[in-house]
Amino acid sequence: MIDIHTHVLFGLDDGAQTLDESIAIIQKYIENGYKGVVATPHHYNGKYLPSKKEIIESRQSILNELKNRSIDFEIYLGNEIFLDENTLHELENNEVFTLADSKYVLIEFPFLGKVNYAPSLIYQIQLSGYIPVLAHVERYQVTKEEFDFIEKIYKAGALFQINLSSLKNESSQEYKMANKLLDKDMVQIVGTDTHSPERRNPDVKKELDYLRNKMGEDWYSEVVIENPQKIINDAFIRKTEIVDEIPKIKKEPFWKKILRRNKNEK
Repeated sequence: MIDIHTHVLFGLDDGAQTLDESIAIIQKYIENGYKGVVATPHHYNGKYLPSKKEIIESRQSILNELKNRSIDFEIYLGNEIFLDENTLHELENNEVFTLADSKYVLIEFPFLGKVNYAPSLIYQIQLSGYIPVLAHVERYQVTKEEFDFIEKIYKAGALFQINLSSLKNESSQEYKMANKLLDKDMVQIVGTDTHSPERRNPDVKKELDYLRNKMGEDWYSEVVIENPQKIINDAFIRKTEIVDEIPKIKKEPFWKKILRRNKNEK
């Protein structure tokens, strides 16, 4: 597996702060079945603006330490870009990283309020040759309070990513919104959004099992395994129309199986 949303690079944002923390995070990734990540430090005007040089240097320091420890783990470059009026300019002028040098770009909304121009800007981003992936859709206030606006974002062309950590607490609004998005078949990517070895970390086996049981093996294979690799390969990711609810597979009652078996044997 590959995680396309993580703050594993140290000293750049609110994620890992030291090289040791980065290595500890990577060890947790490996324990949970991941073979690599796309590192996505925040690009957020007025808050976090690590330069491309700083991002490359942090990655290289980690790769050097991994080599010293004989640890095999891939780290691709990316950004988590706070969507604003400058986003398209930054993309077109190569000021930010797309995901693994692909056409896919990870964007985020403000957690409070609504970006009214977002559907139009997402469409313009696509006209410029990029495919926006909206990070942790389930966490935004607008998702919880104006779901029809989030549906407009989806219909405008964005792919949707949810955080696995949002599936940990069944009583949380994030859990409810993540499941609503899953039930409407609006999720193309899942990620850990890892920030440290302790907080929002890659220890997600239970959440992955939950997705496998809820959504089925075919969905799990496509969304959890194949789609992140498609981003790395810059390949097409299938996107479905919004549905009211994914039909649940009805299990045949045991007594009906017995009757059918007896009938066939006659």
